[in-house]
Amino acid sequence: MSGACELDAFGGERLAWRAEAAEWQLYQQYLLNQRIDPAMARFYAGPYTIGAAEAAALKDYNSSRLILLNYETVKRYTATKSDYERWAPLRMKSIFRLIDMKLQLMSADRVALVGAANYILLVKKGDKDRPAVPGEIENLREGFRTLAKVPVIFSDHRLEIEIVTPKQDYTLDPEKYNLIDSKIVQRLLSGLPNSGANGGFKFELGRSTQLTLQGRRHMLKRFLEQELARAVVNHPKNAGVFDQGAPSLAFSPASIQVGDVAALAQQIVSLRTMNEISRESTLEFFGLDQGAEAMRRQLEELLYDDVFKTAVPFSAQGGQPPAAQGGNGQDGGRPAGGGDTAKNPQKTNVKDTGNTSSGTRKQTT
Repeated sequence: MSGACELDAFGGERLAWRAEAAEWQLYQQYLLNQRIDPAMARFYAGPYTIGAAEAAALKDYNSSRLILLNYETVKRYTATKSDYERWAPLRMKSIFRLIDMKLQLMSADRVALVGAANYILLVKKGDKDRPAVPGEIENLREGFRTLAKVPVIFSDHRLEIEIVTPKQDYTLDPEKYNLIDSKIVQRLLSGLPNSGANGGFKFELGRSTQLTLQGRRHMLKRFLEQELARAVVNHPKNAGVFDQGAPSLAFSPASIQVGDVAALAQQIVSLRTMNEISRESTLEFFGLDQGAEAMRRQLEELLYDDVFKTAVPFSAQGGQPPAAQGGNGQDGGRPAGGGDTAKNPQKTNVKDTGNTSSGTRKQTT
């Protein structure tokens, strides 16, 4: 179990580890030089001292076995806590009632399903023109008590048998669950817009979800670059291994796509075709990193160009242009042996005689 104490308003904090009795005893031996433990030397920075303000806030908390963690090797990241906040807000607190409603809904559907397995057998004798007499009703009652398990019943047209069961029209209805689930997702993803009365999916909801997830993942990427990748790059043993500059990580895929964005993708491609946007913006939309793709293309050209031969439509035979052109299948052209354009022998050539005063022309074939 760990705790944290903010030092100032600029995000400085101290992290502490609440040790068990056995762990605390081992750490005391380490402090007295009675044992050598490289892990403790790397991750622990000494006993944790609680200030007066923090002691008042943690008066009901047993802080006698707290160990200060080394902030150079132990980091903390949370998507729900800003640097200026002391503690991360408990965002799920607002959905506890929604979760309780979902449990009640599941229990109600379970009761309906169990009730559907039990039924009432309703036997009617007689009709409005010929009502049943007491003797017929008594004989029918005794007969069903004796022959209830026998699937053969002999009677006249006035006998009617019905099976009474609970209605299952709205049991396990997905719309009921979608309504509650959409409210839970909206709250957990920073209050997204309403998805409609039936809780169905909308493009606006999917787009908001995509942007929220991408924003959180981008902040996680920044944290890993700053705390982890930079420590690797700046380590003395890696001197000269990496290029100069800030480390940059790339997710694969680089972006999150939620819902169908075919129309938007077509617009992005059209803008790129008209040179209105850059190649980097186009690749970022499709979740690709321009630097990573350039590096992969270079490796592909160097290592695998003689293995994969891409056939381009309307290129030379075999998908490759002539060797004299030095191409790799990317140059277009007419297929080999295509010949000239087909001619119609019945086509008539029109020749202008120059006599336009009378508005007539002479045609020759």
